[in-house]
Amino acid sequence: MAYFSSSGGWIVVFGGALSSLPTEVMEAARVDGANRFQLATRIKLPMIWRSLVLMGILSFAGGLQLFVEPQLMQLAGPQSAQNDWSLNQMAFQYAFRMGDFGASAALSTLLVGTSIIIALVIVFATRFYKID
Repeated sequence: MAYFSSSGGWIVVFGGALSSLPTEVMEAARVDGANRFQLATRIKLPMIWRSLVLMGILSFAGGLQLFVEPQLMQLAGPQSAQNDWSLNQMAFQYAFRMGDFGASAALSTLLVGTSIIIALVIVFATRFYKID
């Protein structure tokens, strides 16, 4: 379910990134004798790496927000998914089933803090905003 909901974003972002590549560079690489694999790995990939990093960050954030899929699986039966299958579900359980809003808030804050730290590490490690 998560694959089908996010695959459109991948198609749009990479389709836009690949269509914006200059044709002169592709033609020059072909004239120099680059095959399809070399064209993809040595020419196109370095030119669209920022789109790849962006989609990696968005996929990580989407994975941490996993909530609906296990909820729907529980409709099939309690053996299909546990109540604490994802961190978001566990925070929901603490707040609305156990009444422990403090633990729910702490877990949610840790989740968002970890997400922001990991995204910032990826952005600064890859020099995502560096102007070439």
